[in-house]
Amino acid sequence: MKTNRTIKRLLFTATFLVAGLVGANAQALPANVTISATTTALDSVGRGATGATDLVTKGTIVPYLVYPDKDLNPTWAPGTDASNTTNLVSSFVWTIPGTVSSTTAPTIHYGALSITGSAGATGSLQIQEKSSGACPGSTTSIGLTVVAAPNVTAASVPAATTCASGTNGSLGVTIPTYTLTQSLDAAVSALTTPNVKVKATMTFVPLNGTVSTLFSDKVLNVATTGVITASDITTALGATKLNSWGKYTLTITYVSDGVSRKDISAAGGYFAPSSSVSVDYTVLKAPVTGPIYHLANQ
Repeated sequence: MKTNRTIKRLLFTATFLVAGLVGANAQALPANVTISATTTALDSVGRGATGATDLVTKGTIVPYLVYPDKDLNPTWAPGTDASNTTNLVSSFVWTIPGTVSSTTAPTIHYGALSITGSAGATGSLQIQEKSSGACPGSTTSIGLTVVAAPNVTAASVPAATTCASGTNGSLGVTIPTYTLTQSLDAAVSALTTPNVKVKATMTFVPLNGTVSTLFSDKVLNVATTGVITASDITTALGATKLNSWGKYTLTITYVSDGVSRKDISAAGGYFAPSSSVSVDYTVLKAPVTGPIYHLANQ
């Protein structure tokens, strides 16, 4: 659990469930630990605040953290590892909804839930702190809703070919508009910004030659309309750009959204499409016809 990946994801990308931060025991969160500003609705990427509902993607591992009571755990601090138990005096009773996760309940302030429930399943995660003298505290809870993993089913460009004249190797053809057919859970689609990202690979076959890989598994941003950010493709191509005549094939290798990327596993919330998704864009040579030859006057 206490891996570098878990630590980084926990401290920098996850939004945490926090208890004991109000009233006499209020304490400042470290600068790199954040919570949602609202307690009544989801924020833009589906991370819930205490009392709200947190969207979690089936097949991911999502961390949760409660702050121990400061009076009872006066010298405990998360430091660089929020799952740190040094000087932790209290114990914790977790009630994990089996409809959402089959993870064994932790006994400390931190837990990483493996989301195994079906899309649409709901439940309430409840955490209760107990002092060293076994005094039970109040129960803090947060609703959980399982959403389906994101998917991409097709890719397209307005026209499959374009003609270009100039010098092969320095054509500078404009990047076409790549549009994906996205399949997102309804709860994710309803978010203001689903924050879809894909990983993609582009290969190239010249007019005369063999296939080569221009970039591999590069992260590209995708608009709510399914359009891939052209500047991302330009950056991924680097100096190569679409500079030569031939066929360019863009293949989507993985897809994620703002909910799935709360995953702290090695996959990081990226899922392979359910079927192969690729699109060809061919840059054709505009012919440069030679002169007409004729017989000279006699």
